[in-house]
Amino acid sequence: TRPGGQLDRPAHRIEVALADRQAEARAARLGRIRRLERLARRELYALGRNYLAGSLMIEMSPLWLLTPTLLANVDDPSALLQLVTQYSLSDNMTFLGSINVPIGYDGSEFGGIDSGLADTYLSTGVGIFAQLAWYF
Repeated sequence: TRPGGQLDRPAHRIEVALADRQAEARAARLGRIRRLERLARRELYALGRNYLAGSLMIEMSPLWLLTPTLLANVDDPSALLQLVTQYSLSDNMTFLGSINVPIGYDGSEFGGIDSGLADTYLSTGVGIFAQLAWYF
């Protein structure tokens, strides 16, 4: 330090840079916490801003439809692959089924978002859905 308590310029710059990094880290943690709170309240269903999606409807037979869908988060390399099948069992009965496969590394949206706890991620595994609809 200089006489009068003033810091040398390089030391002062290091302290300011360190304070800026700490403030950015606190803001990032707070942002993650707020997103998790919004997810819990079901106000928010997607974490990213930029997505790319593609889907095909394939008629396997006149009674059977197969629909693969890929929803990719462009900002982090993660995606959700969904395969949906629909089969008409009769004039008034339909089977609907799907399998959802999250793809991505820990810390990505579909691979598992950071929970804020050390080495703990909020993720889901493969999901299966089945529905039998009867119309009367």
